Amino acid sequence: RACPPRIYLDNGGSTTEASVPLFDWEDGFSPGFWWLDTTLQPGVDAMCAALRMHQVDFDYRRVPGARHNERAWGARIDQPLRHLLEPQGAYKTRGEAAGIGKAVVEDLLE
Repeated sequence: RACPPRIYLDNGGSTTEASVPLFDWEDGFSPGFWWLDTTLQPGVDAMCAALRMHQVDFDYRRVPGARHNERAWGARIDQPLRHLLEPQGAYKTRGEAAGIGKAVVEDLLE
C-alpha cells in the first residue's frame, strides 16, 4: 500500500508582526527578493485554499519577516526535512499538538 503524499509549504514575507527590510546587512541589497517577499502571499493563500478545498493533507508555516533566499531557507531547513522524512505520524506541528490542525501560521524565528 502506498503512503499518502506529504506536502510541506512555507514562506516568509511581510506580516503585521514583521516586515521584510529592503536592505539587510547579511543579505545585502536585493530588490528582487524584496519584491517577491512582499507580493507572494496572495498566491500562497490561494494554493493553501485549493489544497484544503480538495482535502489534501499538508503542513503550512508562515515565517513573519523572513526573506526569500538561501539564508532564510537554511535557518528553517529542519522543518520540511522532518515533515517529509520522519516516519508517518512522528512529526507533529505545533498546531496539531494544540489541536488546531496541520495548516498553521506560526513564527519559526522565535
